[in-house]
Parts: sequence; C-alpha cells; structure tokens
Amino acid sequence: MTQIEWTHLPGFKGESWNPIVGCSIVSKGCTNCYAMKFAAARLDGNPNAPQYFGTTKRVKGKGVWTGRVSMARGKTLTAPLRARKPRCYFVNSMGDLFAENVPDEWTDQVFAVMALAPQHRFIVLTKRPERMRDYVAAAHARLDDRLRSVDMLIESGGAAGRGVERWPLPNVWMGVSVEDQASADERIPLLLDTPAAIRFISAEPLLGWVDLAMIQAGSGFIHGSLYLDALTGRNADVSPETVPLGGPGPKTGRLTLNPDFPSLDWVITGGESGPDARPMHPDWTRYLRDQCAAAGVPFFFKQWGEWSPDWNWEQGNTCSACVVCRDGEVLTGKGMAIGRADEQHGEIMRRIGKKAAGHRLDGVEHFNWPDDPAGVPA
Repeated sequence: MTQIEWTHLPGFKGESWNPIVGCSIVSKGCTNCYAMKFAAARLDGNPNAPQYFGTTKRVKGKGVWTGRVSMARGKTLTAPLRARKPRCYFVNSMGDLFAENVPDEWTDQVFAVMALAPQHRFIVLTKRPERMRDYVAAAHARLDDRLRSVDMLIESGGAAGRGVERWPLPNVWMGVSVEDQASADERIPLLLDTPAAIRFISAEPLLGWVDLAMIQAGSGFIHGSLYLDALTGRNADVSPETVPLGGPGPKTGRLTLNPDFPSLDWVITGGESGPDARPMHPDWTRYLRDQCAAAGVPFFFKQWGEWSPDWNWEQGNTCSACVVCRDGEVLTGKGMAIGRADEQHGEIMRRIGKKAAGHRLDGVEHFNWPDDPAGVPA
C-alpha cells in the first residue's frame, strides 16, 4: 500500500507499481525528487534489489539519477494480474515510464499488463509528454501482438488471444507533472494531444503561478491553436489581452469555446516535502483551486509539504521561518523585514514538517477525483 493520497480512489486500494525504475533530471521540479533520494539512500547497491544498481550516483554527497533504467521481471512485472480486488496503481513511482532510455518494448509490456487487468486503475505520470503522445499514437497495433505472445499470459488466467478492444485503455489515466507556468506551457498541450481516458496534471511541487486558463502552446501542438484554456476546451489562434502573471486577475480577452476540444479532467497540487523542500506561496495553490472550481474540474490538494503558512502554526512552537513572495523569491534572516516582502505580498511560512502542516487549504480538505470512465469496481 502507498501513502500517496491521490491513489486512494474510492473503491480501490492505493498502491505503487514499479515495473521500470530509474530516471534523469529534466527540470527544476526534479531537484528534490523523493524517488531519486530513496533509490540512492536505501536501494542502490542492495543485493536484494538489483534493479536499482547504477540508477543513481553521488554528487556532493547526494544521490542523483544517472539516466540508467532497469526493467523488473517475473512477479514484479505481473503483480497486477494476480491482484483480484480493485487497486489503483501509481505506475513507476520510482521513475518515468517514458524516460529517454526506456525502450518501447518495455513500455509495451507494461501496457499489456494494464490491458489485461481492467479491474484496476493505473495512473501514469510523466515529464516527457511528447514521447508519451507519440507512443500512445503508435502502440495499439503492437499491443495486440504483445497480448498474444508474452509469457505473462500464462499467469493472467487464460487471457491468451485477447486483443485490445478499446483504445485508449479506459482504466489508464495519463498525466504530466508541472511546477510553474513555463513547464505547464511546455507539457500540457502535448498531454491534450494524447488520447487518454483521463488527462490530469500534478502540480507538485508547485513552485510558482500556473494559469491553466491561458496556456501558450508550442509548435508541436497538433491541434493548431496557440492559446488554450486547458480546463474548458476554449482556444484561440492569436493572443488575447491578458493580465501579467504576478497575481490572479480576470482575463480581458476571449477564447473561443470548442466543445470537442480536449481539456483536463483532474488537477492535483501540493507543496514539497523533504530536507531541502522549497516553500509554496498559498496564493499559487488558491489560484489553481479557484480556476478548477469555476470550470467544474475536480481539484486535489495533496499537502502543504514541509512548510506551512503562519496561520497554520500553533503558537509556542519553535521552528524555522521564511517569507515567500508571490514571484517565488524566498526571503530569510534580515531579508524578511525589508519592504519587498510587503510589495510582493510575501507570506510567512514556517517549517513544521509534512505531517503537522497537513493538507487543508484555508481549513478545507480537497480530496476530489474525476468520474471513472471505466465504471465502478465489481
């Protein structure tokens, strides 16, 4: 069982499933990756976990991904086929299914298992949406052959010969990690180009403003529009007049509603945990909450992380403090007293730990999931 809250889909037991391990750093959201640190501290070099050998190296005393990836075999790969009660799996919590060095043949095997286990839900999260999109577009025909040929069919209860009847797989949810507007602009349009039963983002760690109603798509976006409202399906080919990101505000331009245009089904967000955690300004996550509420998109606030707003702090506790500004600058020591903190709507944050900080936003729990397109578990 995993402690990752958003895997606890009602009616399902939340678990992690790691058929492939290993990754590489691609953006600042990776800096304090918990999986990277876990692999380095506990698993790399452990004779009982050979799949982790070489996945990390030491840089200034800290574990860092090397880019090496490893495929689990046998019971680890086929574990979902033996689990009869419904589970919600976070796929590759110790890596990225679409990492550069993962061969398509490995990914085929993972998708074959997911196709043969319709009683489960599989949540796939990546920072490589272009590779995910290209894989999903080309994989359907290959998977029919894979389902008929791989040895795992022996363990699947006589499923040999079954093809992939529905594509994209209705029990597989596809998402991208974003940490700020730049990563959202880069990754969300590619996610929206990807056929999926559920499309979602995980804005964790959230390191700055993200305006989901005004995503600027790059040249690789096949739908052609340059500006997207990722929550409603509105889009435009020219830039509407907007207010600058630096604080929430109404958009004065208009995007055109296209009912058939892809949009996000779910938004997850949260602050960073761990010894090097960076604080999150409360207004960043409030802005996401309010955008989702206006669009009717399920919003999941996972955690504050290591740092908590001052209003969450019990009087009398002694802990580190900082001021985080709306533009992301973090002020400490004497810097906390300067006028810039007020000018940038600085928020006092205190390091009280993940458990004490909790997961309530303005006193409210936001544990919301999208409707399940594959139906409720039997």
